[in-house]
Amino acid sequence: MAVEGVVAAVISTTRGTAFPSAAFTTIEESGGLGKDYFFHAAPADLLRRAGRLAAAAESCRRALGLTSLEAEGKFLERRLRAMEGGG
Repeated sequence: MAVEGVVAAVISTTRGTAFPSAAFTTIEESGGLGKDYFFHAAPADLLRRAGRLAAAAESCRRALGLTSLEAEGKFLERRLRAMEGGG
């Protein structure tokens, strides 16, 4: 499933539901995007919002390892530090 398909599935699945949980499940079940940093960055944010900081930090680390874009890397580093209690 392409990124656009995952986004559309997340939006349609999560209308009227507890967004982070439903969206994370939809992304997790989509498969095929594991080599794209977005696949790990999106669940990292959803897990962070749900208060599951250890799992969020792990997803953020995976995303950080996959991105080659400087701006995204800096953003993910800031998010990771915040999730680990460092800012």
